[in-house]
Amino acid sequence: MLADENESCRATAVDIIKSIRQAPQSSAQQVREFRPPVMKDTAETLQDLLPPLSGCVFEPPLTRHMSNDQLDDIVQQPLSTEIPCHSQAVERCVRMVSEASNAVYGFQARDGYIRAVTKSRDCMPCYETKQNFNAFHN
Repeated sequence: MLADENESCRATAVDIIKSIRQAPQSSAQQVREFRPPVMKDTAETLQDLLPPLSGCVFEPPLTRHMSNDQLDDIVQQPLSTEIPCHSQAVERCVRMVSEASNAVYGFQARDGYIRAVTKSRDCMPCYETKQNFNAFHN
């Protein structure tokens, strides 16, 4: 929400972070326990997807180093980071999952398909350079 083009969305995110910072228990001293979020089928905006404010007890790691003044600046200008969200490895995984979805039906079948393809690829010889590959043996 901090990178959203909508200024009111960014302001809401900054307000939530500030309220988390003012909470009596410091989230910096606790181990963050993963809890799968409950998805609302009727959500139309990012704010609708947020859990109740009482459920938000941890500040995002990306903003922990920021001061309150820096957070206020984000309301005026969206947050931009240099963290890549896509890499070749991610693209390979997306392609593999798409292929598996076209080939088989069901979670377990898709998982088995992906594991079989990965195991098969691991068995294949891997060459450091093209120079090491010799298709025609003398």
